[in-house]
Amino acid sequence: MPYSGRVAIPGITLPLAVNISPIQLQHKDFVPQLKRLLDEHQIDPHKLLLEITETVRIHDLDGALELLRELHDLGVSIALDDFGMGYASLNYLNRLKSLPIDLIKIDKSFIDGLPEDDAMVRIVSSISEVLHLPVMAEGVETTAQRDWLLQHGIRTGQGFLFAKPLPRKEFEAQFASVAKA
Repeated sequence: MPYSGRVAIPGITLPLAVNISPIQLQHKDFVPQLKRLLDEHQIDPHKLLLEITETVRIHDLDGALELLRELHDLGVSIALDDFGMGYASLNYLNRLKSLPIDLIKIDKSFIDGLPEDDAMVRIVSSISEVLHLPVMAEGVETTAQRDWLLQHGIRTGQGFLFAKPLPRKEFEAQFASVAKA
């Protein structure tokens, strides 16, 4: 059965996060194809989060900007994934201000060093603050990492500390109790 875009946990609404490559942003039919898939699977575009990896350079930034605006106009949220691992030169960061990005995800490799080695996480957090973008930490695996992130204003994270990847039915069963609490 195809993914319906709905997880059956009353009281909890979760986004459907999908990784895409900047290379896909170069295809002119990307938005029409995505619209067709959203309609076909009855997925609310406001519940879709597209995660664009920063490790592949976007060569046609103007074309990507137009496409990202189209996606944003549909209601799709955009995250810049693996932030700090790729092509974030100062010029690129300056252009980032004009992109319709909703979230910056800090790469797990920077989270791994917490709490002792926190320089890169502080830098990315500062950049996101200046750009007025929320930030999410990837790969949170220890309570020490979680505590450091919370103490420094990073309130969203993902990683094995919270849950390992689960089949949909197991996820629904495990987290149904969260909604009741």
